[in-house]
Amino acid sequence: MNPPKKWTDEEIERLKYLWYDEDKTVNEISIILNKSFSSVKGFIGYHKLYKNNNRIWEEYEIKILKELYPQNIERIQILSQLNNKIWEQVKWKASSLNIHREIFKEYNVIGNYFKNIININQAYLLGLIAADGGLSNNGSQITLALHSKDITLLELFKEQVVPDYNIKTNDKNISSISISNKELCNDLLQYGIGPQKTLTLQWPTNLAEEFEMIFILGYFDGDGCLGWEADNRPGYITYKGCWGWTLLGQPEFLNATKEKIYNHTNIEIKNPIKMGKCNVYTIQKSGKKAEELDSYMSHFDIGLKRKRIQYFWDYHEKPF
Repeated sequence: MNPPKKWTDEEIERLKYLWYDEDKTVNEISIILNKSFSSVKGFIGYHKLYKNNNRIWEEYEIKILKELYPQNIERIQILSQLNNKIWEQVKWKASSLNIHREIFKEYNVIGNYFKNIININQAYLLGLIAADGGLSNNGSQITLALHSKDITLLELFKEQVVPDYNIKTNDKNISSISISNKELCNDLLQYGIGPQKTLTLQWPTNLAEEFEMIFILGYFDGDGCLGWEADNRPGYITYKGCWGWTLLGQPEFLNATKEKIYNHTNIEIKNPIKMGKCNVYTIQKSGKKAEELDSYMSHFDIGLKRKRIQYFWDYHEKPF
């Protein structure tokens, strides 16, 4: 038998519930799911979803479900007490009984980490999140994703915020941490970092002056670049024969950033310029002033060495 056409996870869960728990016929399921009769029948046959007494819930099983389902425990612990039940059946039965489950978390979050920024690590990570982090639309989950070559930054975030988290890396060499914690997300909102921040990011006005430059460094390691020698391709910013320091973002945020840089270093940076047709702007500094800025940032001794002049050629082939 050929495998059935692609079904979504939600459709599969719904089918199993209707098939087992509701004892629906193939024809009834096809109508409910807006699938053809042959598609539903083919899926059931291919995956050998034969009916048995699985759909029957004994009183003692419902009692176990009510006791265990709401707890923050692994699903395998629940299934081990419910003979011959599959997780889809458990979820739908719980839903029908209005039993809610706490999301199981394999990690503990230091939820108040960003409550008060009082050290370099906090300020740096705040800047990194401002550049490469993302908050869910409901403001309860934060994701920080970077290329695996920069996994040391994720390890720093893990060490500081969520020590027992297992960093995930996909087949495209993107490593990430994704955690749910309302307190952590609410504190980030107080620093202007919220959902869809690409267009809404504001300078964190409640950040102490002593941490402004380290915040900028964290942002730079996420959305900045250090370059040497010209690249004539449109939209690329590099500098022939000298160093170039570039930061990407939106005009309002970049204008505030360049003012902070001037306040701390007396290095003047021109107003943001738009990169080609995309809705991204840059502020740039080249030559000796770029070297001065890099030197100032390097004394914090944190972040990506590949974006520091001192170590740059350890990661790039010299053109001379």
